Amino acid sequence: MPAVEALIAWLPATLPEQTRTSIVHGDYRIDNMIFAPEHAQVRAVLDWELSTLGDPLADIAYFLMNWVTEPEGRSG
Repeated sequence: MPAVEALIAWLPATLPEQTRTSIVHGDYRIDNMIFAPEHAQVRAVLDWELSTLGDPLADIAYFLMNWVTEPEGRSG
């Protein structure tokens, strides 16, 4: 399939340079956090089964996708 072959070539050619490696949660979102009841403070981050080593910007990008995805089910 030409479109798939083009994507396979395009993805590695356009990856941003990875400058850091850290623990990446992999499912970082508000409903995977426990907040302090008295003020705006995260007390715990839950649901670590998708965690891995990678670029810490991956979690930020995943978290920010909530502002641009269509509201279907739990997303958006």
